[in-house]
Amino acid sequence: MALQFTARGWLPCQGQSVGLNAAPALLALISDRFGPPVGERFNLPNLPTVGGVPFVINAQGLWPDPN
Repeated sequence: MALQFTARGWLPCQGQSVGLNAAPALLALISDRFGPPVGERFNLPNLPTVGGVPFVINAQGLWPDPN
């Protein structure tokens, strides 16, 4: 059974574009790896589901605390 939702702060990796201001930490991490920014938007990767479970990426830029 496929998941029908994405948790808050996470985005599905379906190749969609995201606003530059919506996820600045994510933009800093992936930059233009999945296509050049167009206007005020950048692209997420397009990853297929595995066993009905979609790939998601954290849009909030929460980095592990090094301490």
